[in-house]
Amino acid sequence: MDGRRESARNRGLPPDARLWARVAKTDDCWLWTGACNDVGYGQIRIDGKLKYAHRFAYELLVGPIPPGMMLDHRHTCPKHCVNPAHLRLADKAQNAQNHVGPTRRSKSGIRGVYQHDCGKWYGQTKYRGKVHGTGLRNTPEEAASAVLELRRSLHTHNDLDR
Repeated sequence: MDGRRESARNRGLPPDARLWARVAKTDDCWLWTGACNDVGYGQIRIDGKLKYAHRFAYELLVGPIPPGMMLDHRHTCPKHCVNPAHLRLADKAQNAQNHVGPTRRSKSGIRGVYQHDCGKWYGQTKYRGKVHGTGLRNTPEEAASAVLELRRSLHTHNDLDR
């Protein structure tokens, strides 16, 4: 069934019923099957306004999201998952800690590991706006180990490193 017919069919339903009509529950994730934005977050129209489906589900089942807070998805979870057990409150800095993998500019292929001009390797991570470094190492693997320990000591929301 195309999106227009489904929308028309569900239009008269209350918002919570419209949400659940578009959620496919698996053994783990609850996947939003409705419209998603360009980066993969589910969207639902409530009272004429677009809302993120995961935020609406969280508020429906858990409670209000405090001002200035966002919801952080588990690192193993797709962005269109609306299962509140896979979401946690986080501020902007905490949410940024849970990113996975190296950046697109990475030459080492390892998150947070860079090559210095002298040819040695170093690790760095950002925490609360300040860059923290590991010092120079002989190999990218040594720098990776050092930056992993640094992230574990500074970050609270980096599930992948735990």
